[in-house]
Amino acid sequence: MAVDWGEDGPPPAVRRAMMWRVLAYFHPYRRPGLVVVACIAVQAVLGLAPAVVFKTLIDTLAHPHPSFGRVALLVAGGIGAALLGGLVGVAQSYLSTLISQGIVATLRGQLFNALLDQPVGFFTGHKAGDLLSRINTDIDGVEDVVTDTVFGLVSNILVTLATLALMFAFSWPLTLAVLVMIPLVGLPTRRAGRATYTARGRTQRQRGAMSAYLQEILGISGIVLVKAFGKAPPNATASAK
Repeated sequence: MAVDWGEDGPPPAVRRAMMWRVLAYFHPYRRPGLVVVACIAVQAVLGLAPAVVFKTLIDTLAHPHPSFGRVALLVAGGIGAALLGGLVGVAQSYLSTLISQGIVATLRGQLFNALLDQPVGFFTGHKAGDLLSRINTDIDGVEDVVTDTVFGLVSNILVTLATLALMFAFSWPLTLAVLVMIPLVGLPTRRAGRATYTARGRTQRQRGAMSAYLQEILGISGIVLVKAFGKAPPNATASAK
């Protein structure tokens, strides 16, 4: 079962152990993962095509007698790069979804087997809705971690490196000026990221509690108790009529 550490997160030792465990889940999907990384790298390079095309197009049109064939070739190259980037993005989405769903299925199977190995006393001390919430709500968050966090981090790194290389090729003084300004933008962004992380953790816990509560109430035993002993507010009864 998962362990909730609150807003501060797990201690460093547990965090390192969790990181190695997360990497172990990616091991069976190392080949598709490498293909996803390759697709991300191709998309990072193709994403620079519009900047190169526009710069070359402006330089070409600045001549007194620009070549129409060169202009058409540049436009066709930009369109082709966009189409190829879209196809590579489809392949990347398919493989990343395949990996994330495979890891989710593995986690659900391990958690279910672990629950079956528990003694009867374990189930008397835990609500069924809480256990189902762990299997459904908590493990569903793993898919977002795989697709958004892991591959998103790789995508950000490759796109940043490719963009910096192109910026240095265009104008290295302006690139250095931009790099100096990055910490000024990064500090507020990091603070906002921490606030977002805290808010998402709180939302996940509330969703788990809500799911557990609804599953307990809407079960046959829970609904019998509600019908037998529950009493709706007068306003709710009047509005229902």
